[in-house]
Amino acid sequence: MRSTLKKIVLLLTILLGGTEGGLRFFLGNFVQSSLVEVVDDPSLCFVLGKNRELSYTGWWGKVPHSVMESNFFGSREDRLSKNNKKQVFMLGDSFTYGQGVDQQDSLPAQIQVQIPELDIWNFGVPGRDFFQFSAELARLKSLKPDVVLINILANDFDLPPNTCMFSPETRWQLPVMRNCYICRLGLFGMANQNTEELPRNRMKRAIQEELQKVKSIAEKEDITLIIVFLTDDSTMIGEKTATECAQNYQRAKFTNDRSQSFHQEEIGSYHFHQALHRWRNL
Repeated sequence: MRSTLKKIVLLLTILLGGTEGGLRFFLGNFVQSSLVEVVDDPSLCFVLGKNRELSYTGWWGKVPHSVMESNFFGSREDRLSKNNKKQVFMLGDSFTYGQGVDQQDSLPAQIQVQIPELDIWNFGVPGRDFFQFSAELARLKSLKPDVVLINILANDFDLPPNTCMFSPETRWQLPVMRNCYICRLGLFGMANQNTEELPRNRMKRAIQEELQKVKSIAEKEDITLIIVFLTDDSTMIGEKTATECAQNYQRAKFTNDRSQSFHQEEIGSYHFHQALHRWRNL
């Protein structure tokens, strides 16, 4: 009996060890979750932690190595002070941050090179969603930006208002997902099951309310506000809800999960020049 039990334990150990090793070979290190700092405000959820530098190899499928970092301001820049140029804060999610590419290849850095008369700050946060932008702007207004540019993508509407991807209740999951790749599969599955989907009319009303909050803060602080919807044809076919657009986006863009370098490649190839033309008029 003991001999059989030992064999079963040994086989399970080999099976689990082999599965974990295989997943570590194929999956990225999910280290972007170490870049953010969870806050208690449910309307903001999390921010970039200050003065961090991490080696990133993908949130799902393994991708080429890149460095994810933040400075004292919680921005992704290689500088710590502002200058006399017009200050432009670019807010957004991982596409704005440039998850999967080094800082110099991120969208804000590319814009900075092409419009050197502006001082562009990358305040993109991996995982940021649409309903957190008013709280983000309220947090950053004390830094006195001249212009705030909010980049929006269809997948920013995945979660309803006051729903955090990383919340105080789920904080324990982050180190588990970074260190136990088998556990990550289960936790991702649980997260997908718990996602609530708002009816279309409620989603529309929530979007309007969030836009009004952002606009009110900008007007009160005398900040020029520009909102850019960065997308491509795959997300805007017919009259679709924000959730349907987000699902379309995931199917079209991440099936191959070729790497987070898509974050910059697609923006650059489709809407980069249109957005650039508008930003030159700041």
